[in-house]
Amino acid sequence: MTSATRVLRLALVDSGVNRGVANFAKLVGQAYRRNPEGGFDCCDEPDNDRCGHGTGMAGILAAMSSGSLEIVDVGILDENNSCSLAALEAGIDFAASFDPEIMLLALATLVEHAPGVERAVSLALKRGIIVVAARGRGVPQASAIPARLDGVVGVEAGNVRRLQDWTYDSSAAVKIGAYGGVVKTLSRTGRTVEIWGNSSAAALMAAICCSHLRTHPGTTSEKMMEYLRENATSGQ
Repeated sequence: MTSATRVLRLALVDSGVNRGVANFAKLVGQAYRRNPEGGFDCCDEPDNDRCGHGTGMAGILAAMSSGSLEIVDVGILDENNSCSLAALEAGIDFAASFDPEIMLLALATLVEHAPGVERAVSLALKRGIIVVAARGRGVPQASAIPARLDGVVGVEAGNVRRLQDWTYDSSAAVKIGAYGGVVKTLSRTGRTVEIWGNSSAAALMAAICCSHLRTHPGTTSEKMMEYLRENATSGQ
């Protein structure tokens, strides 16, 4: 198998993936849901998504990956697209245990300091995992954890018109601006859910990082940020 077709493992820590609706059965290697005791159970049901958000993220990844991606689905978000800081910390730790090349966190906290989450992200980075995180809708950059943390590929919707473009602002806490167009998916109740902005931008950037990793295996977080800075459409 060549590096161009090598299957990468990506951990998606989100609301889950609806494999039944979106036909992601082959793309999702394992699916898990956080239980009331704080651990994680294997989810054999086709629908592991609580609000449609994770399915939208998986849709972008699937469209951009050409089938050369395996998603580890770690569901922590509830029907209101939210979770506790403890759940986020546990989800990151659990996802990292699968040793994915990339972890996508299309979510953000609403606090300026989250020691448990920061610890979990730091350990994931030390394991060599590229962590891509969204700023979060309406979240100030100072509270954009984990997107603003050192070593994380922090992403928000930027002023770009093409899927393959992004901007880089070295002076910002969240440095990457990517295309944040609308993604439509179905929730477990069958209603249409629209996802756009920072979340879809982060999923797109995760796919771009995957593409780079296929041709440059072993790329560190530092080297990935260097690549994104040097190949940005604009910024420095």
